Amino acid sequence: MTLQSLIYQAYVQDSGGASRVTGAPKWADSDQFDINATLSEADSAGLDKLSDDARRELVRPALRKLLEERFHVKVHIETRVEPVYAMVQAKGGAKLKEVPLPAPLDPSEMDAFLRGRGPQNTRPPGSFFVTGSEWTATAVKMRNIKGQLAYFCKLTDRPIVDATGLTGVYDFKVTFATEPDAPTKEQQIEEQLGLRMESRKAPITVYVVDAAEKPTLDGTE
Repeated sequence: MTLQSLIYQAYVQDSGGASRVTGAPKWADSDQFDINATLSEADSAGLDKLSDDARRELVRPALRKLLEERFHVKVHIETRVEPVYAMVQAKGGAKLKEVPLPAPLDPSEMDAFLRGRGPQNTRPPGSFFVTGSEWTATAVKMRNIKGQLAYFCKLTDRPIVDATGLTGVYDFKVTFATEPDAPTKEQQIEEQLGLRMESRKAPITVYVVDAAEKPTLDGTE
């Protein structure tokens, strides 16, 4: 992974708003690193019973410490008003099926899904699959699809804000028509999901990298 990606996972807490990382050296977004690390027994106790979000929050402090020790990373946080793309409900509202919040899968269940051995015709909660001309989402939060929607609409030059006001988890399925005279994909998303992207300015959280150094090959100082 790149250091830029690792910093994002360690520091950025995007709960539906927009965030970005800036200030890192150029190599941080090009050089790739392998990292093998293990949580202490105390920190990992009960990990398999937590939700995916809770697991990530538990790991963040350990990952930040690792980046500080190995890469000498220093980060500070600012709030800035900048141009963004906002995912909003279209006229008439969103067309999504709200479902109960599922219990987190234990590691063996998730492994079965990832290896294609899960229950037939089911998807793990929180999953979002793009296959050919079809999108299928199972118990997803809006914050987890805004990036895919922006990428699909070729709106990747700004941070993305979830401004739908939808706080639950949702199932949906989109099947795209591909005929030459079919509506645009953006129009089909709006028609089937009741969601669209719009330009606006909004306060975003910016994680500014003040320092970062390449580690030695063996990880020693």
